[in-house]
Amino acid sequence: MMQTLREGDLKTLISVMGVLQQMKDRQYKTDNMFEPIKEYIELLKSYDYEMPEQVFIQLEELPKKWEAAKRNSQQVRHQVAPLVAQEVSKIRKNISDFDTRQQNYREAFKKSDFLL
Repeated sequence: MMQTLREGDLKTLISVMGVLQQMKDRQYKTDNMFEPIKEYIELLKSYDYEMPEQVFIQLEELPKKWEAAKRNSQQVRHQVAPLVAQEVSKIRKNISDFDTRQQNYREAFKKSDFLL
């Protein structure tokens, strides 16, 4: 998501859009994963199983990092929107140009000598 986007750089745009879609697909699952993990750790504590300190540190930091990543993805989504609109416009123009060429070929084909 931190790649520099430039007008006309379709490869980078598609890459960033793919990451944004992956985040969107995983958002519900990831949002709801931290609480059950805490519950499992509490269950393990009740059976006198001690977790390494690093687990508690990560359990504290990861939800914050995930929230920051979601905020960042929203900002990137807003930055990408105009570039996506430009690419959509280009694609529509290409389709229109193709339709025009196809119609011209069709008319020329109808007028050809071997059909008379």
